[in-house]
Amino acid sequence: MKGIKVVIIAFYAGYIVLYHHDIWLGYKDYLTRVNRGVGNKQIIHVDNTDEINHRQPNISSVPLSADILKFIWEKTNEKGIDYLSFLALIKTESNFNPELIYYNDNGTIDYGLVQINSANIKRLSKKIGIKKADVFNPYHNIMLGLEELMESREYWKREYAGDKLDLVMYMSYNMGNYGTRKFIKKHGLIDSQYMKKLKKNRQVLLKNVIK
Repeated sequence: MKGIKVVIIAFYAGYIVLYHHDIWLGYKDYLTRVNRGVGNKQIIHVDNTDEINHRQPNISSVPLSADILKFIWEKTNEKGIDYLSFLALIKTESNFNPELIYYNDNGTIDYGLVQINSANIKRLSKKIGIKKADVFNPYHNIMLGLEELMESREYWKREYAGDKLDLVMYMSYNMGNYGTRKFIKKHGLIDSQYMKKLKKNRQVLLKNVIK
């Protein structure tokens, strides 16, 4: 009827179906779309959907300032990276220590929150538009880490999509594109030990979201 909006909720075979202006949408399909978030974000479980997909979640276990967390939230959303997964990456790499330095056997050095490797700093600094990034500046460090993830996503996007693309993107952050390709050739597309740890850290963060 013209001028009247009608909403009908029907239960059928385990689905809630919404009718609105001649549009039918299975509720399970709706949840899937909501939970996928934006761009290439990792699929989020139904738990805490509103907090994670629509507003920045407050996580009790993250010892970073509100300003830094807001910056991470904004930048991850801008680049289509799952916020909790990136925080889990930081937890895995540095345990949220912005001053951490790690000396690798090959002579390179990893710095700061995202443990950015010294071999990549100059190239990534140029890509983020900072002439000489300060690896101990958490904002610079975070931007460098996100840019490295973007490089890996770009490298793999012709071969993988969705969750598989997320998997190889994070694996490449840890072992490089070449190392990831070797790992997949030997073991198949399964979680590396690094990914198991990262996913475990993400689950802990998810459980610590303050409702």
